[in-house]
Parts: sequence; structure tokens; C-alpha cells
Amino acid sequence: MLITRKIKIPLHWIFYAQLPFVMAITASYATGAPFLFAMKKFIDNPAAITFLLSIEVFVTTLGGPFCNWLSDRIWTRFGRRKPFIVVSDILKSATLLFMPFAPDLMTLIILRWCYGIFADIGSPNQALTMEVVPTRQRGMGAGFFQLQIQIANLFFYGIILGRFDDIYFSGPFERLFSLSGEVLIFFAASLLMLSVGAFTWFGIHEVEPPNRKRITDDRRPGESLFKLFFRGFFGEILHKSLLPLYLLLMAGTLFGVGLGTLEPLLYTDQWGYSLQEMGTNVAIGATLGIFVSLLAGWIADKTSKFKVYATALTLTLLSRIVWTVFVYNKPNFRPELHEIILFGTVQSIFGMIAGAASFPLILEYVERNQLGTAGAGMGVFTSTIRNAFGMGVGLYLVMWSIWFLPQAGDRVDVVFRQELAETDVRSRLVSDGVDLPSIDLEPLHRPGTDGETSRHWKIRRPVEEAGDLHKKLKDLGNVIAKDQLKLQRPHLSPETETTLRAHIASLRDEEQSIRKRLKDSTAAFEALLTRSFGESLAPSGHDIVSARSSPDGTEVSLVMEFVEPVDADISKRTLFEALTFSPPSERRTVASELRRVLETVDLARVPVPGSRDYAPRLEVTPLSEPVNGMRIDLFRDPDFVTIESALTAAGIPWDNAYNVANSLLPPIRGLSSPDSASYAVSTPLARLDGERPTLVFLVFDLRFDDATVSLKAAELQTLLALLNQVVTARVTGAFPLFHVSLDLPTSAVKTVGEKPPSDRAARLRELLPESDEVRRTALAGIADRITQIATAGPTFLTAVRPVPRAQPADRQYDYFFSMQFFMIATDVLGLLLLGFIIRLEKRGVIKRVGAIEDANR
Repeated sequence: MLITRKIKIPLHWIFYAQLPFVMAITASYATGAPFLFAMKKFIDNPAAITFLLSIEVFVTTLGGPFCNWLSDRIWTRFGRRKPFIVVSDILKSATLLFMPFAPDLMTLIILRWCYGIFADIGSPNQALTMEVVPTRQRGMGAGFFQLQIQIANLFFYGIILGRFDDIYFSGPFERLFSLSGEVLIFFAASLLMLSVGAFTWFGIHEVEPPNRKRITDDRRPGESLFKLFFRGFFGEILHKSLLPLYLLLMAGTLFGVGLGTLEPLLYTDQWGYSLQEMGTNVAIGATLGIFVSLLAGWIADKTSKFKVYATALTLTLLSRIVWTVFVYNKPNFRPELHEIILFGTVQSIFGMIAGAASFPLILEYVERNQLGTAGAGMGVFTSTIRNAFGMGVGLYLVMWSIWFLPQAGDRVDVVFRQELAETDVRSRLVSDGVDLPSIDLEPLHRPGTDGETSRHWKIRRPVEEAGDLHKKLKDLGNVIAKDQLKLQRPHLSPETETTLRAHIASLRDEEQSIRKRLKDSTAAFEALLTRSFGESLAPSGHDIVSARSSPDGTEVSLVMEFVEPVDADISKRTLFEALTFSPPSERRTVASELRRVLETVDLARVPVPGSRDYAPRLEVTPLSEPVNGMRIDLFRDPDFVTIESALTAAGIPWDNAYNVANSLLPPIRGLSSPDSASYAVSTPLARLDGERPTLVFLVFDLRFDDATVSLKAAELQTLLALLNQVVTARVTGAFPLFHVSLDLPTSAVKTVGEKPPSDRAARLRELLPESDEVRRTALAGIADRITQIATAGPTFLTAVRPVPRAQPADRQYDYFFSMQFFMIATDVLGLLLLGFIIRLEKRGVIKRVGAIEDANR
């Protein structure tokens, strides 16, 4: 058991003393990035997010200080600080448990406010830790604290945070609920918070200080506790003896300015990385920090804590300047992941060194018996000054967006026949009388490349009412979600249910009306640009350069044109390779990655020599002549094509026919082998049900190879009936030949009817005039699929179409440069303030009374 007020304690006591404080911080991580993305389901505006999160702190500014102040002046048989901490941990645990189930933004925010209020009750936790660790050993204590924090960061960011969007199997309860990563993160945090309370209650023994202040010392007759607090509190926390405390806190605040809870949006929204990749960045820095933190704590105890602190902060400022310049010179201002990890680790190391010195340094200016009062003062400071900076960050980001970035409106991407510079694009718009000052132009390139000219340009124009409409859509979505949850309540009266459904329907009508207004505006802008650029745009449908299909549709060849180079090397280096300047261990090109992601179910499988695996048959060949593009040769499974063609011929759209075949083939392959020679589908027939036009009948014969494990018709029927694409399955016959009859659901045929001719359909009629409509339809669908895959990560190609994208766009934010400039400015002010503190100490205005007290004991 740990005991307070010792002059010197064993090394392992210093380690254990940090555990409850670190465990509480780790549990609070759930209120960081996970809570932010829970909020993102309801709201996007960074200013609104930071404002809502900050209100609680301003409302309860004196809650934490009052508990700290009171913990200096009371005594119970359980101690003076432990009761506050344990009660707080239990309440915070309950709050965390309910957060992932909040039905709307207001409920979620109220839970977050409650969490903050309950955290104020437990604010003496840091004072309790410092009472266990003597002044002379607090540098090592800070080192152990940083060590434990980095281990926590390693697990949370390296493993846990990336699981936020995962869905987990819930066994026999699957039909009742599914477990998401979000829910499990909050559950784990709740359990960890309970563990903190248990550790504090059973693992720490408080010794009553002989000279502690009592409530009765300054209390007047009949004076209430709260009146006494307000009368004496401000006099104590504003006493000149705590001046160095606040000066150092202000310096730390200036250096600690950052995105805070908004930082995940820099990785996900601006740089396009995943939560797991963001977590990897933090986790690698945490791994190195495990070793750095102990060294920093040892150094802080052996030398001047002020020198260590000032040196670390100076290096932090220099590293931020270098990082800003480095990113400015990167294509698209997007650093590679290993570069983020490298620079982030360097800044993290400097931050850990500063952190190991800062808190022990602050406490050198405070007497032991004033630790609670000092904690109260720090609480007030954090609730006002530091939180004001945090709230200001959101407003600052919005103002930066208004000053320098595109506002809500219309976004249209266009592709030209040839590369153009911005002056060329603007001159073409001027000739058509477009209002240029309101237009934002940006050349687009694949990540990792850059240039002043491009064939692919993003063109945006602001629309005055668009921002309000986007916000209205978000609000409507929140209200609809809330009403839908009400519909799930048990024992709901028919009248209430009818009212709720009518309300939801009216909200959905309003939602559709807003979406239509936004889309109509974008369509008008698209028409304007198409008219302005005219023949300069890439010809519609000509991203398909050539096409070929065998008579049975099993061999398909497409030559497709793309804007970006298709033979580029997109290999990613690991952090170790970057540090050693080694080439990537695995070379990846656009062509190799496209081949990998095109391995779809409809491709024929052939055995891999010397292995039990089966490889899909396709070839991807980069081309530079006659166009910049690729030839994709696909060898499709004959049985897949048989089912797909029968459904397409019956009038079902190709994408739905593809999905049905995509659902049927995997279980059939599972009964035999991926090699299509081990089974055969024949005599397919598909037709619509005359009485129920939303239902389709599909019948075919299925023969297995004699080497396949024998099965019964009932077993095959049960297997097929479980598929989502099947309403009813009927199987007759006996192994190896079965007759299969399927009723397909509404979802498979909901868009039955001739689709309007697309640019690709017209292009394929031009290239393959002798081919039948079913084959051309399949080719058009395959070309669409290739384009969708190629334009997504990791290849990020752009098909040569006149307008690849046209959509309403909300306001754009820059989370990097806006904050880097701000942080550099505040860092400079922080260094100037440290110089001022040194001057005051040399003049004797401030003294390190805590260090003097311990030296005299």
C-alpha cells in the first residue's frame, strides 16, 4: 500500500503512485477522438464542436477548484482526497457507459458535460499523487508518468482507436444487437475508470498532515461553507505566492495550443488517412517515448528543471517551423505517413522531455500544504485561460476558412483534352462571362504528384444559402434519427406511432426538397461550365479507347484512358526504410495495385502451380501509346456469365444481375473448388413473374464434378435459401446433377426497365456494332466497375470523362497551415514569457518555496 507524506520512498512506489492518475487519463481518451467522431454523426462545424465542448468547463469553473480547496481542509477516516476521487470515478464510469447510445447531439453533449462535472469532483487526484512522491523524486515521478502515458498511447492509438468503425459478432444475441468498435471503446473506458476507483480506495493510505488547515480556522460564526469558500478562495489562489505557478502555466498553455479534439480531422478529412493510420503515428511515437520519458525524468532530477524545460520548448518551436516548411513543399501539401510519423515522433520526444520537467518545476514553487490550493488555482486557470484558447481554435479555423478557403456551394470537376494552366482555364471562363472573383480553381493530381498544369481541374463557386442548407440537412438527419429511436420504444400507442411516422415523412420530404435545391444548383453550374469549355473538354464516353468481347462473353478486353500516369511507382516506405534511406521492401505500381483490387468474384480461377491456392485470371498492362491508359484483359467465369446474361436478357439491370451472380457463385465454389471446371451451370432461364413484376424466377441446372464431395438436394436447397439475394429456393435431382429454381427478392429487380442510354453504351455501340446488347451491357458495367476501383485508393486515377464529379460542397477547412502559423506565434510568446520568469527569479520577486521547504526537512 502507498503511504503519503514520506520524505523518501522506494522507486517502485514512485511508479505505482502514477498509475491511478494515468489510468484515469487513459480512460478519458474515450472523450477525445472517439467522442469527436460520435459528435460528427450530428455536427460538422469545428467552431460549434469546440464551443459545445467548452461550455461545461466555463459553467463549472469553480467545481474542481472547490473540491481541491475542500480536500486541503477536511479529514475523514478514509482520508481527505480519496473520497472525492472514488466518488468521481464511479460517476464518470457510468457516464462513459451511456455515451455511445446517445440518440441525438444534445443528449451526447449533456453526457459529456456530466462527465466534466464528475471529473471536477475528482480533481484532487493529482494532489494525492504528489503527496505520495516527495519533491526530490518528482522528476523521476514525471518520468514514470510519461512512461505509463506512452504505453497507454501505444495501446490506445496503435490498436484500439482504429477499431472504432468495426462491427463484432455478438453470438446468439446477433439479432438483438451488434457490437461496434465505438461501443466497446466506451465500455472499456468505463471499466478502466472503475478500476481507478478501486486502486485508489484499496491501494493508497493517506496520513493526516500535522499542520493542515481546517475549515473552522477562518470560518466566521454562522457562515456557510460556500460563502467561506468564495470569501477565502480567491484570496488564496490569487495570492502573490502563486504568481510563478500561473506564469509557468501560461507559458505551458502558449506552447500547448493545438487542434486538440479536432486533430483527428487533420488526418481523416484533410490528409485522407484512416483512424488506424493516425493511431499508428501516435503509437510509434509512444514506443520511442517509453525510453525517452525515463531518461527525461532522470535528467530533470539531476539538473535544473527550468533549463530542461526551456531547452525542450525551444526545440519544439524549431521542429514546428521545419515541419511547416517541409509540408509546404510537399505535393498537394500532403505528407507521406512515414514522414508524419518521423516528424511527429521528434516533436513528441521534445514534448515528453518538457512534460517530465514542467510539473515538478511548477511544484517547486508551491509548499506541500498548499498543493490543494495550487491544484485549485490550476483548475481555475485551465477552465478559463487554457479552455478559452481551446474554444478560440474552432472559431479561428472557421474564420481562416472564410478568409482563405472556398465556401459552401457547388463543386464540379472537369477533364480537358489536354493539360491547361490556370490562366488558360480562366480565359475560357472570362470569354463566357463567368464571374471569376467568386470562382475557385485548383489543378488536381494523384496524391504524391504536383504541378501548375493539369487536365483535371476542380472548380468551385460559393452559393449564399448553401451553408445554411447543409446545416439544415444535418439537423434534419438528427431529428429523424431521434424520432426513429422513439418508434422502437416498447408499448408505443398507435396514435403516437402514427404521429411519429407522419412527422418523419414530412421531415424526409423537407430533406429531399433541400437536396434537390442543392443538386439543381450544381447541375446549373455544371451546364454553365460544359457550355463555356465546349470542345475543350474530353469527349464523353471516350475513356473507353477500344473494347473486345468473345461471343460467349467470357473473354473481355478493354483499353481505358486515364489522366494520371499509369506506370507510376506508388510504393510506400516504412519509417525504418525512410530513416535508413533504403528503397521500399515491396515495389508497387499503379498497374500492380489495380490488378490486385480487380480480383473480383466474376473472374475465372485457375490453380497456382505448387500451391493449393487459386488465382483469378486477369492481366493489367500499362500503355503510353496511343494513349495514356491501360489494357485490362479479364477471363470471366463461364458459369458467372451464364447466370448474369440470363438475368440481363430478362430485363434486369446489369448491376443487379451482377450482384445476384456474385451472391450465388461463392457458396457453390465452396461445395467444390474455385476452379470452374469442377462444376457447371447450364440451361439458365430467367423471367419476371407476371403477377408480381417485382419478383423474378431464375432456374438452371447445376452439375458437380465426380470428385466433389457428395451432397443431398435438401442440403443445397438450405444453403441457397440462406442467401440475401434469394427469397425461396427449390432444388430437385440427385448428386451430381441438380435442378435449381430460385425466387429473387424485390431488391434484385427494383429498377427493372430499360435504363437511359449512357455515354459508355453509345461508345460501345460505336466500337462493337456487331455485338448483341447483352454483351455490350456487360462491357459497359465492367468499364464502370474498373473506373470506380481505379479512381479510389490506392491508385487515385481519373477517368477521361468530361465531368468526373459534380456535387454540392460544404465549406472547406484547413487544419494544418492555419494551426501551424498560430502555434508558432504562441510558441514565440511562450519563450518570451519564460525569459520574463527568469528575470523575476533573479531579482528575487519569486522564489521556489516548495524546493526550499523540502531542503529544510
